[in-house]
Amino acid sequence: MLLSAFVAGFALMAVACGGNKKMSNAEKLAANEWKIKLIETADSTISIFPERDVWIVFSDSTGRMNGYAGCNHFFGPYTATGEKDLEIGLLATSMMFCLDMSFEDAFLKMVKLVNSYSIEENTLMLENSEAQIKLVFEKKD
Repeated sequence: MLLSAFVAGFALMAVACGGNKKMSNAEKLAANEWKIKLIETADSTISIFPERDVWIVFSDSTGRMNGYAGCNHFFGPYTATGEKDLEIGLLATSMMFCLDMSFEDAFLKMVKLVNSYSIEENTLMLENSEAQIKLVFEKKD
């Protein structure tokens, strides 16, 4: 009886302590849905207004990502290695036609160039320093 109480107490303590485990960047990346907030390029900075519901989700368990680019949904594989390296594979999209496809086309081209990421609190930054691209997302409520 004393042994079972000890084991139960130890198990409870282990579970409680495990709740304070610090998440890796890859776990944080996959733990949230991210909504676009800002796009920075060598030429300009574009603030995204609330009417653009452009978002992205990374699935840690499948290594797949998906999102919405303003008209079409997109999806494809990704690999996050270390604490900042990100490789995005070939993306596929749905085939809706919207009157203004210029934002979506530019956004998807930039996503394909991403090769690193960082997360600070509720902000995700996808970047390619060589192409001078930064996509800034915020955690979606």
